[in-house]
Amino acid sequence: MKYTYKLTFPTFTKWRPSYSAQMEVVKTLRNLCSELSAQEAQDMVDEGGEYLVDIGGDRADAGLVLTGLRILRDYGVIFDHTAHSDEPEPDIQRTVKTDTLDDLRTVAIAALDRGEHDIAIALIELIKKNS
Repeated sequence: MKYTYKLTFPTFTKWRPSYSAQMEVVKTLRNLCSELSAQEAQDMVDEGGEYLVDIGGDRADAGLVLTGLRILRDYGVIFDHTAHSDEPEPDIQRTVKTDTLDDLRTVAIAALDRGEHDIAIALIELIKKNS
């Protein structure tokens, strides 16, 4: 199954990656997006900006997709599952270990951003209790 994601790459002025970091991102992009050539992936990294890409395919399983997206995130790439996909977003959280407290922090911040203060407070208390 393929899923369409919007990938937002940092611009070069904000992100000064080492050569090895660039190659890791390009390699990950090529693993996730089988239609991308090496030059297209390199251009995405060099130019920055937003791109709609199809991720996955017949050879990709959910765990590999999630791992690849996390690698991209670690290098500053923002990804967003878009409504352009005919398939629902894959439920791949079960296949990879996650840092639950880190995930709770992310959800608490999102709740604060949306003005859902009661939820944010409850999550912060839960984080404190389990830290």
